[in-house]
Amino acid sequence: MKSGRVIYLLMMAKAMENYKIAEEVMLTNLKDSESDQIVIDRFKRGVEDERKSFKSKSVMWLINNTPQTFRDIIGFDDWDSAMQYLVLHQEEAYKFWRIDND
Repeated sequence: MKSGRVIYLLMMAKAMENYKIAEEVMLTNLKDSESDQIVIDRFKRGVEDERKSFKSKSVMWLINNTPQTFRDIIGFDDWDSAMQYLVLHQEEAYKFWRIDND
């Protein structure tokens, strides 16, 4: 059960990394095309809103899809505590990716 949570959180963290890269590419394109600052600011606000929603929904999905019997042992209840949980169990993540942590 713990391994499943760790792998899920790892995948969500990777998705956030990819999301950040896509955001930077889009910002570069907006700036290169000399878009108005208003357009850039709207884009940034929209991305931030989506990021918050993704984080919240991804954690709540995992919690809500865990059988009630096991919810007390999940170990987190929001994105920040989930990322702390992932750091605490990083060895499992390294094993999943087959990364040598030396």
